[in-house]
Amino acid sequence: MSTVRPSLWHGLLLLATLLLFAFANLYNPLINEDGVLYLLLAERIGSEGLDAAFALFDKPLYSALIAAMHSLLGLPLRQCARLIDAALVCLLVAAFAEFCRLLYRDRSVLPWAALLLLAHPRLNNYFAFVIRDLGYWALLLSSFCLLLRDIATPRVAYLLGWALCTLLAAAFKPEALLFGMLPLALLGTQSGTFGARGRRALGTVAVVAAAMALLTLIGVANPQHLPETVRELPDVPQRLVHEIPAAFNAAAERYASLVLDPYSRDVAALSLAGGLLSILLVKTLNNIGIISFLLLGYALRRGELRLPGANRGAFALMIGCALLLPVLFLCYRQFLDSRYVMPLCLLLLAPPRAACSCWPRVRRRPVARGCSSPWCWWCSARISRSA
Repeated sequence: MSTVRPSLWHGLLLLATLLLFAFANLYNPLINEDGVLYLLLAERIGSEGLDAAFALFDKPLYSALIAAMHSLLGLPLRQCARLIDAALVCLLVAAFAEFCRLLYRDRSVLPWAALLLLAHPRLNNYFAFVIRDLGYWALLLSSFCLLLRDIATPRVAYLLGWALCTLLAAAFKPEALLFGMLPLALLGTQSGTFGARGRRALGTVAVVAAAMALLTLIGVANPQHLPETVRELPDVPQRLVHEIPAAFNAAAERYASLVLDPYSRDVAALSLAGGLLSILLVKTLNNIGIISFLLLGYALRRGELRLPGANRGAFALMIGCALLLPVLFLCYRQFLDSRYVMPLCLLLLAPPRAACSCWPRVRRRPVARGCSSPWCWWCSARISRSA
């Protein structure tokens, strides 16, 4: 990696990403059901304006981007959606590779992170989808990169960039606002003199307060232009305390009456919780893929999950937030789509680090010299996708 100029490295990464994106769309030219709805919404935005779109769907940013590109370039809506998705996929791959570098503070993980993400068994499938989740994932990882930069070198510019990326990610999917509390939660883990910690805390609070004030101003000016999830933020404590437990208890009652023997009714809630957690585990493992899962196990065995001390707290909080969202959704709705656990899977960054560390040891073995290049790892990951 040290022998490759950064500009050439990013150019090769961009080219590889676009080629895989084009292949995914040629291999699967059909539009997914959600994509049809986004395109119809974009058509309505072009003919009736953004307010009409908000009347149908409270998160129309993705469709608004498609409509804007259609108006600007005159291309069909479907092609505009593909161009936007291609840009978001490139941002996602670049942000993931940079996030790995910042997290481990090691440039040697860059090619492994990029190759393993490009060969991701589930993410590649979404390259052919017309979905807003690509924007959510890309901007969320971009905000994580800026947050790690601020941890390493505190600057208000990094915090402002983090706030902007978080708000844009929330415009795609409001769940990103949960990650907006990360800088405040990290205030207690700061190092340095008392004055430096105070200035950093003041800057963090000011940036978070400014982001919240911006949301408030938008809500006051035109409440319709805020997603319903954001408008209902004051009701979140009530939902956590009352609605989610009530939904889980109702599901446990249905489970006890329809599935369990009457003698097992007293453990219905425990049995349901175990089943829901099994869904989360299966979805997560299925999303990670065979190769990445094996590398994760290798990293655990070799102790390759150790992070620089300043990044440990941030990474633990990111994992916690990414895990909390699907758990709450499972308790409330009792189902889980694979896309909902993708942020959690993207944060399981042991595979690039493990592959980077084990590659030199593998290459020293004569039998394995011919199959130890990063491209062989990538081909193996692609094979695992079809398996």
